[in-house]
Amino acid sequence: MQQWGVDYWETYAPVVNWVSVRLLLAVATIHDLPTGSIDFVLAFPQADLDVPIYMEVPVGMDFHGCGRRETVLKLNKSLYGLCQSSSNWFKMLSKGLDDRGFVPSQVDQCVFFRHDAVILAYVDDCFIIAKKQS
Repeated sequence: MQQWGVDYWETYAPVVNWVSVRLLLAVATIHDLPTGSIDFVLAFPQADLDVPIYMEVPVGMDFHGCGRRETVLKLNKSLYGLCQSSSNWFKMLSKGLDDRGFVPSQVDQCVFFRHDAVILAYVDDCFIIAKKQS
């Protein structure tokens, strides 16, 4: 069982405000801008852990002939079910968008702007509004 302050310190991952969604959809509709969405498959297991986490070998798994109770596994990535998984994913997504020139909104930290596009983040889904390509 994970314990706050020992295994993790942060569990909060922001989600986009629905006012931002409605506003940006209205702008996209008025200006006839193309929109799209992304659902990141297996998003949480892609995020790195910020603290070392170990787990028992799952029931039914034989790990090189060692007993379940004598062996632990060190996780290299977040898993669904870890308290800090959504927070780790949002940090990774934010960094990836920052590396690509997106800047988070000062009003809604789940809205990212670039000169040619806007991305709204909602857990492991993103909604994209972009300028038309010539």
